[in-house]
Amino acid sequence: MKRMILLLLLAVFAVTSSPAQEQRHFVMIQGNNRVNVDWTIDKSGDFLKYTIITGSRAEYFTMKKNFETIEYRVVDKTENTDAKVVRNGDVYTFSGKNKGKSINRTEKSSGLPWFQNVEFNGFSLVDGKKPVKFECIRYTEMDRHTMQLTNKGEAEVEGYRTIRVRASLTGALAGVWGCDYHYDVNTGQFVVYKGVEGGPGTPETVIKAVK
Repeated sequence: MKRMILLLLLAVFAVTSSPAQEQRHFVMIQGNNRVNVDWTIDKSGDFLKYTIITGSRAEYFTMKKNFETIEYRVVDKTENTDAKVVRNGDVYTFSGKNKGKSINRTEKSSGLPWFQNVEFNGFSLVDGKKPVKFECIRYTEMDRHTMQLTNKGEAEVEGYRTIRVRASLTGALAGVWGCDYHYDVNTGQFVVYKGVEGGPGTPETVIKAVK
């Protein structure tokens, strides 16, 4: 528990004290396919704003300083997608188009916080073994899901010593799907993701920091 509290403080310190604009680079591997993933994080204003470029897909996030997402936009010209979600209080507003289909609807939140990018902020949420629930938008379908994060303790992965955080669905669906986010034990920064993003037979997706 003392280690978790220390690492949580390190993660918060990194957000508040690091340069106003920061870049991080990753590679995503799925079977024989490799794609570069580039993050740009802007901490200069009242909100955290960052961009993730994964191949042809660009994602834009706006978060409060407590990591709650307030706006998310995904653009992928190859998929004819340019969709945006904004949360105002407990109401989500969906607009734009996803895979060529127009979107224009509102949904009421269950009251849980919205954390769209667990890679960036998941470590700061789990300071114990009790699962933390949140809402997330699945960008491929632009639908909303309730998820949970669970601290699974230390693990060695891809040459890193990490804290493994398990993300899964909730309730009876908790065992149906899940993935792992790994955070460096010394810095609290995200370094590795592992999970299957598809149906049976889909190879595991691995995202790891470029050293």
